[in-house]
Amino acid sequence: MVLLEIIENGKEIKGNLTYTLAKKDKNSGNFTGELKKGLLIANYTFQSEGKESIRQVAFKVDGDKLTEGYGELNNDGTAFKDLSNIHFTSKMPLTKIDCNSLKKACFFEN
Repeated sequence: MVLLEIIENGKEIKGNLTYTLAKKDKNSGNFTGELKKGLLIANYTFQSEGKESIRQVAFKVDGDKLTEGYGELNNDGTAFKDLSNIHFTSKMPLTKIDCNSLKKACFFEN
């Protein structure tokens, strides 16, 4: 399961992101980024196996769905080498669900 919760939706997009995938370590944290031309590009600060890490994430907005993007990363694996060369081919699109809170702009889960 992937759960993305957008808390602030202004010029800067902020929220929480959790990955709970089969046979992988769970990681959970927050992100800060911008939405430009239908793409959310953000820095994701997360905890996994007791260690804090940061990496860049990308999601393409398509109506009520978000599709995570993948691409070649820099040498330390924390950011995309070329934002124009991200491929949005994830087979797990995130679908909008009810947030149950007025403070949250929206909530997505697969």
